[in-house]
Amino acid sequence: MAFPEQHALKKETSFRLIWFFVCMLAAILFSQTLILTLINRFILPAVQASFFPNSDWSTALTGTQMIVLLSGVFLILLLQAFTRLFPASESLVQTLQEKLSLWIYSRVPQMTSASLIRNLQGWDGFFLVIISFGLLLLELFPFVLFGWLYIRYVLRSATRLLEEDERWHQEADKNRNLMLADIAHDIRNPITTIAGYAQALEEGMIHDPGKQKEYLSAIRKKSERVNTLINMLFEYTKLNSAGFSLDKHAVDLCELLRESTAELYTDAEEKGMEIVTEIPDTAFSLSADAAQLSRVFLNLIGNAVRYNPAGTKIWIALKTDKTGDGDTRIVIADTGSSIPDDIAARIFEPFSRGDTSRLTDGGSGLGLSISETIVRMHGWELTLETGIPGYTKGFVIRIPW
Repeated sequence: MAFPEQHALKKETSFRLIWFFVCMLAAILFSQTLILTLINRFILPAVQASFFPNSDWSTALTGTQMIVLLSGVFLILLLQAFTRLFPASESLVQTLQEKLSLWIYSRVPQMTSASLIRNLQGWDGFFLVIISFGLLLLELFPFVLFGWLYIRYVLRSATRLLEEDERWHQEADKNRNLMLADIAHDIRNPITTIAGYAQALEEGMIHDPGKQKEYLSAIRKKSERVNTLINMLFEYTKLNSAGFSLDKHAVDLCELLRESTAELYTDAEEKGMEIVTEIPDTAFSLSADAAQLSRVFLNLIGNAVRYNPAGTKIWIALKTDKTGDGDTRIVIADTGSSIPDDIAARIFEPFSRGDTSRLTDGGSGLGLSISETIVRMHGWELTLETGIPGYTKGFVIRIPW
């Protein structure tokens, strides 16, 4: 199913965005340090000597002070140019220039001994405007550059997510169409049989009582098969619907596993199988949906009984690894038939079996997909493993502490 992959990609993208943002902040900080050093050591002393010869500031300016000074100087000189174009506004402009000068002095104390900026005349004012504008752009350049880079990165990440979402939607549509085809295939066969046998009985074509009983038995079994498939399909659809949620409460996992094993113990004995349990006697309580977990255990144990030959040994265990990763594991393993690699790779997908088995084994092809969905909704993990010593294969539910 695509949902875990989609969640993993979104989680990875979020991490990358945060990491890239932190890198951008570090780059801005480093660039600002270099720019301030350049301006304070080389450019401002030259500006001071040329335009403010009577000032005696020697303390380096901070980044905020630099922006205040440069933007204030730029505005004052623009007001001065405005006065020359519109002489009638001189009184108002002088007041504004005075307030701007005082605002600069209040935030950049190093400038209190400098000549008033508004007293600059002629080409000095013009050059200072150019210099102030250039320095202001230089001061803001890292913010603009790295902000633009970050926006590009965010847009690229968003585009990637949208493309992946589109791919997943297409894949989901494809899987849904395949699932509908499989459902139609699985329902059509028993219904065709039911219709044929019922017509034969209705038209009196079968006179032998034994044969009639055989036909009626086949109709009953095929009806049960259709009913089972519909119920499984309903459960699968319900679990994957947006409004479904687990009914969690305190559950003794050991007792629930014992009850599920006992329910299928007779079926295993009738097939000549051996069930070996390794379940602690002490209670193991946790918050879970008992009804849904019971469905998982019955599906996994039932599959081991149903799809393996006589003489198969089934091992059912609940183990807590206190020396390893610390996870609690529920293991349902057997010594029966192995699962081909191509099927094992998609074992938890709906109808993940070959056509031949679907026609002969009577399964719905949805049980493992339902089980994996239930386990995942609990925040756990269900996997198929082949490395269990003494067993051909095994389904393992990992429950993190």
